[in-house]
Amino acid sequence: MPTASRLSYCWDMDERSKFVYRQTAADFVIVELDLALTYCRLALSTNNPVSVSRNIENAKRALQAALSTERRLDVRPRDKGIIAEKSFRVESLLVELARRGTWIAG
Repeated sequence: MPTASRLSYCWDMDERSKFVYRQTAADFVIVELDLALTYCRLALSTNNPVSVSRNIENAKRALQAALSTERRLDVRPRDKGIIAEKSFRVESLLVELARRGTWIAG
């Protein structure tokens, strides 16, 4: 039969597992946002319309994956700040790319 100390050890492991899960999920969100930023920069760096379109779509997918994961998380304030800043940068670049697309098409 487990003793009280063993039960508290199991509880500690459960809490550590939750922390590791939350941190790993937050890291995933941050990496997806970095990926979205990379795709935006690639789209900005080329004049090939097919590459621009493909990279914009990939950036949108990465941003969507990040945001849908982030909505389900209880993120630490530090990570929340990083995520908000990176999300803003991605969205700003996507707006810039949309404007450029309008200029190119017009």
